Amino acid sequence: MNPISKNVTSKTNERFSLKQIFATSLLVISLPLASMAIAQDDGSNAKDRDMDNRAHCEKGDKMRHGMRNHDMAKPGMPPYLQGLQLTPAQDDQIFALTYPQIPAMRDEHKQRMQLMDDLRAVSQADKFDEAKVQQIANKMAALEKEKIVTLARNDAKIFAILTPEQRVKAREAKMHGPEHGFNHDEGNRGEPGKTSLISPSENPLIQRLI
Repeated sequence: MNPISKNVTSKTNERFSLKQIFATSLLVISLPLASMAIAQDDGSNAKDRDMDNRAHCEKGDKMRHGMRNHDMAKPGMPPYLQGLQLTPAQDDQIFALTYPQIPAMRDEHKQRMQLMDDLRAVSQADKFDEAKVQQIANKMAALEKEKIVTLARNDAKIFAILTPEQRVKAREAKMHGPEHGFNHDEGNRGEPGKTSLISPSENPLIQRLI
């Protein structure tokens, strides 16, 4: 090999060696940095997951604490009984009184909703039928009267089961909260402490028709 070729080959090898050294150096430097970034990211994610789990647990504890301090709403049980800490015997007595009446109450509710549909149909008809409207209004008034009597009768029986202290709390609950009567799909939407069987939007219409 002539001196010129030898010199060129030597410089080429030197250049490749420098490139290899530079690449290796970058790799050596970047690997620890990448590992640190991954570790930091895993730590942040783990911390976030830990915070989420802790918040979820605290929320569950609060819910369980609330359930322990307040009686759960039971089917057929008037809402004003919540928080009275009924004894098992009282709970059984009230449940036996109210629960069997739920089907009849729901049937009454369905009848009233059907009458409201009939009333809307008559009031929006091309020809107004006042006799039909009076008939619907009388049926709704009869349903309302029957429900008021039933609720009053049940309240009297329930209060007879309560202790004097519980009666005081129950009266306060009825005075400061809406009276639902029974705990089912139909809600009371009237004034606090009063039994409302027709929604406020429907009451004025019925009052004008009766």
